[in-house]
Amino acid sequence: MPTGSTTTTATSTRPSLCRLWRHSGGRCSNRNARVQDATSDESENQGVSVSKNDNTSSSAWPLLRWLVRLKRRPSALLLLVQLLALLAYPFVSESRAGQVISTAISVGVLSAAVWMVHRSPRPGWIAGVLALCGVGAWTMHNAGGSELFGVIGAVGYAAAYFYAAVSLITYMMSDEQATRDELWAAGATFMLFTEAYAWLFVLCQLLQQDAFLAPGGADRPLVWIELIFLSATNFSATGLSDIIPLSPHARTIAIIEQWNGVMYMALIVSRLAGMLGRKRGSD
Repeated sequence: MPTGSTTTTATSTRPSLCRLWRHSGGRCSNRNARVQDATSDESENQGVSVSKNDNTSSSAWPLLRWLVRLKRRPSALLLLVQLLALLAYPFVSESRAGQVISTAISVGVLSAAVWMVHRSPRPGWIAGVLALCGVGAWTMHNAGGSELFGVIGAVGYAAAYFYAAVSLITYMMSDEQATRDELWAAGATFMLFTEAYAWLFVLCQLLQQDAFLAPGGADRPLVWIELIFLSATNFSATGLSDIIPLSPHARTIAIIEQWNGVMYMALIVSRLAGMLGRKRGSD
């Protein structure tokens, strides 16, 4: 009978969804999975109702499967948030209001980084405290506070990003096997280092107004997208492009970042690639 086949599909689909979610650490209730027999008229009505539930379960399956994958690969979610934020920065970083929006986006990225630290072997509360100090002080600086708040905020942001990057490295190096999530973590760690050094450039610019030469030789402070661009080109050792550090402190930070980037690629990424090669060889 059509009603019986529909009932079987509905009762089998929901438990499978529940088992999948429980396997990933979630909870699911099976109270509504039972279907009772009734008279012929009631069976027809129930057939329509169960068919609707079956369609709902079928449509919910891709979403639940996607959520389970994100739960198993949190580093991919962190990298996705970072890339989306990077795509948004050029549209909001020019004006004063845009800088406030950029700060809000940075808060979102930092929140994702702190969440990821909680999944690493290192204590997550340290990243939370650093993030709160950075966000709070920088918000007060944007609201018209003194330069001291800006300095504290930049230091807090940079320290939180550095701590998150080191935590992800600890997570990647904790065993002798390279998982898919650790490969995503390698990309997310690159972005964390890039953002950390960008905040050090912000700090340097707050303390020394002429620390950098803007594109075209313009006499103005660099906006966030320019600072993070400078940081990315330094960390990847691809060159300084049209932004030049002028002050000794700015050049020192640039040298340290270039060294950090080379060591990260040579030691961390190459080790992950080697572990991945051994894993494929053993398979």
